[in-house]
Amino acid sequence: DHFDLDAHLDLLRDTYRTRRDAMVEAVTDHLPGGCRFSRPAGGMFVWVDLPGSVDAEELLMRTMEREKVAFIPGHAFAAEPGVGRQSLRLSFSTLQPEAIREAVAAIARCLP
Repeated sequence: DHFDLDAHLDLLRDTYRTRRDAMVEAVTDHLPGGCRFSRPAGGMFVWVDLPGSVDAEELLMRTMEREKVAFIPGHAFAAEPGVGRQSLRLSFSTLQPEAIREAVAAIARCLP
């Protein structure tokens, strides 16, 4: 048996690039103006800083209850208390592009 590692890595890169681009597009299209977000060159997450006084933990509870969609609040990755309270860490690694777009739209529907 022969395994073509280079071809497999190319497939993974293409897959994750497509999913990353879908996430960035969905954040741009669905989340409010004033959001700041990353366009990662690597990794499998987009970091979003929400405008205003949105609490990511409260948003997560609403989104899970109403839409059955989850994300990780940014404060889970902060060393200092209070940092990341308005931030979301959105994973694009496991979902197909259409599901990514639907999930971000669901989060947007739950914003105050």
